[in-house]
Parts: sequence; C-alpha cells; structure tokens
Amino acid sequence: MEASQLSQGSRTTVLLSSAHHPYRNLRIPPNAPFTLQPTAKKGWRMYATDDINDGEIILIEKPLFVIPAISRRRCLEDAVQYEVNNLDDHSREQFFCLRKNSFEPFPTFEAAFNFNKFSRPDTTNAGNEDEGLFVLMSRANNSCRPNAAVPNTDLLQEMMEDFDSTAICMVASRDISEGEEITFRYDVVLNYLTRDQRRCAQGFACQCGLCQSTNPHEIYLSDLRRTLLRGVETLINFGTSINVGDVIDIDDNPIILEDGLRFAAARLEIMHSSRCIYYLIMACTLEAEGLLHPLEEAACVRNFITFARWFETPFNAKIAAMALERDTWVERIFVACFLWNRPDAADADAADILQERFGFGGSNNVADIWQEQPSIVPIIEEVD
Repeated sequence: MEASQLSQGSRTTVLLSSAHHPYRNLRIPPNAPFTLQPTAKKGWRMYATDDINDGEIILIEKPLFVIPAISRRRCLEDAVQYEVNNLDDHSREQFFCLRKNSFEPFPTFEAAFNFNKFSRPDTTNAGNEDEGLFVLMSRANNSCRPNAAVPNTDLLQEMMEDFDSTAICMVASRDISEGEEITFRYDVVLNYLTRDQRRCAQGFACQCGLCQSTNPHEIYLSDLRRTLLRGVETLINFGTSINVGDVIDIDDNPIILEDGLRFAAARLEIMHSSRCIYYLIMACTLEAEGLLHPLEEAACVRNFITFARWFETPFNAKIAAMALERDTWVERIFVACFLWNRPDAADADAADILQERFGFGGSNNVADIWQEQPSIVPIIEEVD
C-alpha cells in the first residue's frame, strides 16, 4: 500500500461494519489481557479479557516511528509521510488501519500522527520531547478518573531494569475486572483542571464517569481537589510540570492569591518545611481523587524521603522521620504539620542551588536535583 492512498481514501467516508473493520487487523500481543471491541455509539474501546491486578502491566508498546522535536518545527506532513514510506510492509499496514472517530480515514498524515502520538524523551534537543506513533496504546479512551496509567520512563526503568526507553507502558492503577473498559489519562494537565476547564482543554466531550456525572456533590468535591492540586504544584515547582496557560488565563485567575507566597514560589524560596508538607498534601489529594497509582505513590515516597534528608535543623529532621513512619498519607500530614512555618538551616542553600540552575524557572523533579548536592544533604539522625 502506497502512502498516497491515505489522502485518496479520505475523500469519501466509508462506514465499515465491525466484522470487517481495520481494527480487526491490529496485532495485539498474544498474552495481552485486553481486546478491542466496538460500542454502539462511542466507537472502539479497550476491554479487559481477564481480571487485572493493581500495578499489573497491561501493555508495553514500541512506536511505529518517532518524529524528533526539531522535525516538528518544519513540515510535519512531509516528515510523517517520509517515515510511513520507510516502514516495513507490516508496520505500514498497521498505520493505514488507523481511523478517525473509529470509522473515517484520516485526511492527512499529520492528522493521523497527531491523533495517535505520545511524547517520548528527546535525547538530542534540551527542553523538548520527541513524539512517537503508537497504534495500540491510542485505542484506549481517556478518563479523568482512569483505571490505568502510562508512567514516565524514569519510573519504569526503576521498576524494570531492561525496560526499553523507546517504548511506553500501561499499568493498572487499580484492580480491573474482566469485561471492564480500560482507560487512562491522556495528559497530566487534566489532573489540575476542573470539569469545565477540562472540557475546554480537551476539545472533545469526555465520556468518562466523572465528566458525565449528574451528582453535583461529586463534581464539586472533584473540582476542589483538582484546584488544590494545581495550587500545591505551583507552590512546589511554580507550575513548571504542568501547562495550563492555553486553558486558563493565569494572570486573571492566579491560583495563589497571597502576593508574598506567590513571589516566594516564583523565586523557588518556599521554606523547606512547607515544601515537605505540600508534597504530602499532593499525594493525599491524588489518592482521594483516585489518581495515585502504585508507581506514582512509590515516587511520592521517594521524593519525600529525599526532602526529609535535606533537613539540617535536628527537630525538623526528627518530625519528617516520624511522619514517614506512618502508614497513610493522611497520618503523615498530621505528623508533618508540626513542621509548619518552621525555618530550616537548609532553606537558603536550597533556594540558591535551584535559582542558579533554573534561573527562577523551577524543576520538574526538584528531589533529583537536590540529590546531586551531597554536601548539603545530611542523613537523618536520631534526635533525642
């Protein structure tokens, strides 16, 4: 099949019966715990063919091809067509199985790529990301309260030593029953948006249970939690790990209303004791909202341990250690509240390091940066 057939086939919309649909030709790994099935009104979806345990791997998939970040600045249509023409016959066949809204052929190569892409770490362009086309992963629908997740590569490499960094992995974020639809969150930014904001951001009507809920109490609580998450993320990293600028006018709708606190966050000068409490609040809120999957929870524990090791004031180090000994995130917050508004000898050094490295821009993983500074990362010692 030649690449030109994509545009030729798109001139006429052909609604195919489910028995002869191109998705029947998508090659699912033989041991995968899911299948692809059509629904009456909502297109094709991914369903569990067996019970899937919390934290279990659902799919590991490599991209058909990757478009480097630098290539996307030029003509994306030509870049995608070039990659498709250089695929082997089987991979090219899989590409041409893709359909818009489950039935319509995509009008352009660029459109097919944009609807089925995932970001990958960019190894050649600092600050940018490559994007790959993933045929099977793209078949799972979005949910704002999903039962699966696509963790970042760093977390996966910690879990699996031989994990291929070119692949992406879907894991269950809770127990999934046989016959249940498998869903995940399309973009991390959705965690920080209210229902109305998500509708504006996504550009489509999300059909998940939360967005379609008619329970005003459920929606109200969910919106409160997600607003809190955005505020806490702003205080920890000044919002650098999320981008809500295209959805929310940040200047007219500041998430942090207190000028002094907002200025301290912008300069990465939040007190270390407060930063630790904010991390606990984030983990607790993610858990309450049903968004804390096992790998993210492990990362939260790891980050808190790293932050706890940073305390230079003995009383603060002791409280952080006591908080970590508790079994639940709520209990950890109760203990860590004794740290509230307590300065620490490490505060100035921490701010200086982050400001020098990021120019007041924040960090997506501040804990990793701090671990690179062993001279000011004391081990927690027992305090009498």
